[in-house]
Amino acid sequence: MSENVKKIGLGVVVAILCALAFYFMYWTKTPAYSVNIIRESIAKHDVVTFEKHVDMDTLYSKGFNDAIIAFDRIEGNGISTNPFAMGILQMMKPAFVNELKARTLDEIKGVDAENGTKRNQATKMAEGLQEKSDMKNATFKDISVVSKENGEAIVALTVHNKRFNKDFVLNVKMAELHDGTWRLKEITNLVDFLVEVDKADKALKASEKNAA
Repeated sequence: MSENVKKIGLGVVVAILCALAFYFMYWTKTPAYSVNIIRESIAKHDVVTFEKHVDMDTLYSKGFNDAIIAFDRIEGNGISTNPFAMGILQMMKPAFVNELKARTLDEIKGVDAENGTKRNQATKMAEGLQEKSDMKNATFKDISVVSKENGEAIVALTVHNKRFNKDFVLNVKMAELHDGTWRLKEITNLVDFLVEVDKADKALKASEKNAA
């Protein structure tokens, strides 16, 4: 084997090693990579990893407030501007957050969330939010980083709803952890997402009614 051939072979090996180094030093520290960590933790029923990379307290607490605003827009009942009603709802928020956390962990563990569950108002509200989001019919499609600075990032998650045959975008805020990976904190456009899903649901039902 000639020296030139050896040099070319060595150059290819170095290029591959550099590419692998780039992967581990850059890609593994991106928000997109951490989203995949979350997806894998769900698939592997890995609760510890999921809780490391998803701040459920912040996610569901913010989600509770956004859901009230979204339902107000959908129903037009003015509840979000009613101090008395909002006071009662805020008192219920801790139970709602705990209910969603428990349901999430049960689903990751592969446990039947309905088995032995005592139905209360928080349970009904959690079920209502799950129904409105219609995530049971959604599949992950694409991911892109919208912005990243000062230890925070906005990541756009595109999901496809097979029932509506339509794509929706969820913008999530993530915070950088000490090891360079990221943690999901909240959905920044949840209000608009819930309103858009409701519009798609009503449009589909109207279309099915007209076709009947």
